[in-house]
Amino acid sequence: MLNRKISILLVAAVLVVAILLPILYTGYSSIKRADAELAAQEYANAAVHYQQAARLLPWRTDLLEKGGHRRICK
Repeated sequence: MLNRKISILLVAAVLVVAILLPILYTGYSSIKRADAELAAQEYANAAVHYQQAARLLPWRTDLLEKGGHRRICK
């Protein structure tokens, strides 16, 4: 019985990681792309990438602000 519970927990943990890992990777790669666009003075593209990252990483409240500022600076 204990083995079955451990197996269920392990499968559940793997599923959670399989769902969250691509979301986190995409969010942080969007930040990296936004920073590169900002360095190249492509403000509209940087804003799009910051906003995409903000949708994927809702605890990063600074990203929406960065995206909005870059959109206005255009």
